Formats: sequence, structure tokens, C-alpha cells
Amino acid sequence: MTKYDDQARTYSIAIVGAGVLAAGLTFAYFALDGVGMTERVMERFGLSQSID
Repeated sequence: MTKYDDQARTYSIAIVGAGVLAAGLTFAYFALDGVGMTERVMERFGLSQSID
């Protein structure tokens, strides 16, 4: 039973770590490129028309 618990904990840590890393990279892209990146992403998803 303990073996499975340790394995589940390892997976959850890996998933959380990957999520944090992805969030950090996304934030870095937005921070570096600023508004231009945001507008490009909005255009890609077709949201810029509704915002304008």
C-alpha cells in the first residue's frame, strides 16, 4: 500500500511541477513581449474583435 502512495505522490509532484513550469514560461513570454504578445494571442483565438 505504501508503495502505491509513494508512486502517487511522485506523480502529483511531477504534475504540479510541470504546471508551475508552464505557468512560469507563459508569464515570462507575456512579460517580455508585453501587449504585443497579448494582442497576437487574442487574434489567434479570435477574441480581438469582441474586445475592440
